Amino acid sequence: MKVKFDSQDPKYRNPTGAVIVGTSVTFNVVVEISESVHCLMRYRFAEEPEQICTMERLDESEQRHNFSCTVEMPTTPALVWYEFVIRKGEDYHYLCNPADRLGGEAILVSEPTDPFQITVYRKMEEPPNWFEGGVMYQIFVDRFARGSKPGKYPRPVLMHSDWMDSPYYLRDEEGRILRYDFFGGNLDGVREKLPYLQELGITILYLNPIFESSSNHKYDTADYNKIDSNFGDEGDFVRLNEEAEQHGITIVLDGVFSHVGSDSRYFNREGFYDEVGAYQSKESPYYKWFRFRRYPDDYESWWGIDTMPNIEEDNAEYQDFILGKESGVIAHWMNKGVKGWRLDVADELPDQFIQGIHRRVKEENHEGIVIGEVWEDASNKISYGKQREYLFGGELDSVMNYPYRERILRFVRREENALSLSRTISSIQENYPKEVFQQLMNFLGTHDTIRVLNAMIYAEEPNRPKSELMRLALTEKEWELAVKRLALAVQLLFTLPGVPCVYYGDEAGLEGWKDPFNRKTYPWGSEDQSVYELYRKWIRRYREHSALSSGVFKAGVVQGQCFTHVREMEEETFFCIVNSGEEWAEGEFPSMGIWEDLDNHEKLENTWSIEGEFGRIFMKVSE
Repeated sequence: MKVKFDSQDPKYRNPTGAVIVGTSVTFNVVVEISESVHCLMRYRFAEEPEQICTMERLDESEQRHNFSCTVEMPTTPALVWYEFVIRKGEDYHYLCNPADRLGGEAILVSEPTDPFQITVYRKMEEPPNWFEGGVMYQIFVDRFARGSKPGKYPRPVLMHSDWMDSPYYLRDEEGRILRYDFFGGNLDGVREKLPYLQELGITILYLNPIFESSSNHKYDTADYNKIDSNFGDEGDFVRLNEEAEQHGITIVLDGVFSHVGSDSRYFNREGFYDEVGAYQSKESPYYKWFRFRRYPDDYESWWGIDTMPNIEEDNAEYQDFILGKESGVIAHWMNKGVKGWRLDVADELPDQFIQGIHRRVKEENHEGIVIGEVWEDASNKISYGKQREYLFGGELDSVMNYPYRERILRFVRREENALSLSRTISSIQENYPKEVFQQLMNFLGTHDTIRVLNAMIYAEEPNRPKSELMRLALTEKEWELAVKRLALAVQLLFTLPGVPCVYYGDEAGLEGWKDPFNRKTYPWGSEDQSVYELYRKWIRRYREHSALSSGVFKAGVVQGQCFTHVREMEEETFFCIVNSGEEWAEGEFPSMGIWEDLDNHEKLENTWSIEGEFGRIFMKVSE
């Protein structure tokens, strides 16, 4: 018995992909067998009881049975799970999701395994023009550039006099950070480098946290309403926004709302602030913001780090503080020019709180955007035992696309083949609303990962002492291979659906392992020009050709380590090839016509070929 169903093919599921609430979806199953069979579809909406639909046989062929049924999706957002049951006499077979749970062609098994998924969501707004088609650039402010106006440091700090020093932490015997080190990068430095960013082709700046904090990373917020004096003041931030706009650049801030610093005006464990914090008195106006198990020293904190006490986001006073219309944190900074927020550790934030952030952002600016830090498939993420509603509409407009990053790196390192990469992309396309799929935040590295050049060779940081990792650089041979592989990864970054984001210094050839070595200073005047030109080339192409940013994406034929895909609009069509293997690969173009290689201007028709460890991109120039 041969059975066929493909969740990503409209011949078998129409429409494919995530659907709007109340949509009717038709399912078709083909069974090739000469004997009589029956086919049922089992499905459930979220956690509701299972339902069964008897599929209708559409033809009279003795060798081929075509079964069909139509199911109306729920009228409220939910995940719909489904599979098929085929009965032949007294025998039952099940048509289920493949073992990797990435959708596509079903597998036939004797016992039910994983069901297929449909994401049912509320209609979302189309991506704002400033975001879709834009190029993001992530800046860890202390390490990007020192401005002519130096910052102020009210607490004693370890300040590097040499900008090119390696960062490090002073830790105690248990690994706790005793004191952070600083390099003096600030908002004035970012502002003075706006011409560089504009020349590179950047249109969106994503800034790591900039609010007052005692650390260099600022993820332990001390005052949400104040720019950290290390970086400047509110006037400096306003000037940065105004001049960024003049350079065609929009600013997105990092919103850290699940926890604050113990050294904050709200908790005030260290007694730095005159205001009475929750740690000091139960009478503090902030006491109910926190979750004390035994007052005052036993409290919930982020990942057990006691310098980052967790917030009770359901607290009405805290919600008003963040979400209030007049003086709330979101409204205050959006009134200063901010258009977007990246929500740190979105898994730690309740759905209702994220919905509140989304409402406030849209009310302040209908073109505002909310991006979530989610490391897995955000459509079916379960956090703390609860199915999250990130992509149901009214929460996240976009998410950090860690699934792409992981597969791209594995592909270029030859740990996985092109089919694995293709299946991951097709699964995300199937599970995410099209509005989210268009504006995914794509990247190859962030402040939480090893630098992209290191990731071209190593999947993980080498197991060595920090004192060795500080000085451990790629060998000359590793560097050459890393740059060759980087060219493949960057091509994918700028040709796959979504908004590409460059982590500061990646375009300059910075190396680095995990924190703190992935947060080195930008090497002004010592950039690797070959790496810079690689990024500059692809940013220019991405911005010059709308098809690469907004065109329809079509997965192409894959073979071994050779991955192909198409981006097309009415005016232009691109065929992209990346071969991470050692062997030559060849094939046919997706349609008849003349295709021109954008790098060497070679014109081909009918067939293409590509050497190992190489990428090519062709534009169709005529029929």
